Amino acid sequence: MTFVEGSEGRRERKSRETRERIFREAVALFVIYGFDATKVRDIAEKAGVSTVTVHNHFRTKERLLYALAELYFERVIALLETMVELAATGAGPAEFEKTARSIVLEWPTTGRQLSADTQRAVIRTVTGNRLHHEMRSLLVQLMTNLQVSGLVRRDVAPGALAAGVGDLVLGALTSWSTDLSEDQSPSEKVGELVMFLVATLQPSPRG
Repeated sequence: MTFVEGSEGRRERKSRETRERIFREAVALFVIYGFDATKVRDIAEKAGVSTVTVHNHFRTKERLLYALAELYFERVIALLETMVELAATGAGPAEFEKTARSIVLEWPTTGRQLSADTQRAVIRTVTGNRLHHEMRSLLVQLMTNLQVSGLVRRDVAPGALAAGVGDLVLGALTSWSTDLSEDQSPSEKVGELVMFLVATLQPSPRG
């Protein structure tokens, strides 16, 4: 994970590398012990720094969860922007299904390794903030465009459809750690979700 891009001096590079190491080791501990059981001193020891250094880079332990959430949600927002553009140009269902699969599969492998409780904690960190509002806004715009193109049912307001789709996808993500069987791949699970969404959103025969 890269927090800062572009040219940087030795001090900036060292700070960035320390921040990335703290983040990486924190996530590894979250996977093993869970968010609640992991202490800041454990993260500091694993990263080879002091607890003061951890707090200098991440004010609270929750900020580490937010950094993990950013990895996923900023990518989701980019994919949603692509879907909005596709809807505006009259793209067919196949293009949307492909992008929808990408959105769910973007959930980092590390995210799927976290316990369901920790995954829910990750998602809670973005609830109500900029990333959450931006995602919901794009979903509303997407549903509006798809209704205009006739690909989505028109008997439900775009805002309600967007809220339902967003909640369903986030709920599916947090269930993977306990609901994904050994005989079922993430791609197969995503296929089930996409099929359900298509069946739920498609227009009725009478439009």
